[in-house]
Amino acid sequence: MHRWSAEELARLDGQGWLLLQGQAVQALARCAQGLAAAWGDPALAASGTGAVHAGAHAASSGAMTFTRGAVPWHTEGLYLRHPPRALLLWCEAAGDAGGDTLLLDGAVAARCLPTALAAHLRATPLAVCTGDFRAVHRLLAPGGPQAEVLRFCDPAIAPGCRLETADGRDAGDIAEAVRAALADAPVHRHAWQAGDLLVIDNRRMLHARAAFAGRRLLQRVLIGRGLQQWGRAA
Repeated sequence: MHRWSAEELARLDGQGWLLLQGQAVQALARCAQGLAAAWGDPALAASGTGAVHAGAHAASSGAMTFTRGAVPWHTEGLYLRHPPRALLLWCEAAGDAGGDTLLLDGAVAARCLPTALAAHLRATPLAVCTGDFRAVHRLLAPGGPQAEVLRFCDPAIAPGCRLETADGRDAGDIAEAVRAALADAPVHRHAWQAGDLLVIDNRRMLHARAAFAGRRLLQRVLIGRGLQQWGRAA
């Protein structure tokens, strides 16, 4: 288990993500277990296998029509009642071109929203749906010291992904409005190298991905409560 230093935890808390370079694949699970323990939440650190879930996904997965294309802004697992608290991505192969992971602070994203849209998201719970999963959240809500934070899953991420009102009416117009508001938001762009391990605070950060060519292979670990394994391009 990786013992997180006070400096590492402060950097993760300060910017919402942390990059560790030159890591072997074994560091993925060790860092995840260590981070869950450092957060001091028994529900996260109860067991290495029950609280921290890993899944490798190949670039050529036929089940994901969006695998090589761009993946839009999303909070990981927002269609779950309790989305993951964090995700860790480790790079085995970076691909030939493209494939950068984009990071956007949810507090910055919240400030990009027009006033009327922000008021609507603040007041109106919305449902994020995909397959058999559906969860209702306020997409604009307090996020600790960052004040309000936007959490969002663009329905364009995958066939069958939807944004609805709590009573089941389509809210695609809201998704379009959020997408437009974030079009020019300031982002951090991470260009992958083999051995990179990227830790993302999923309660705070939105992430997306540029289209890519070649063999790009990441492995992922999620930290959260009651998670089930599922595939998603990152």
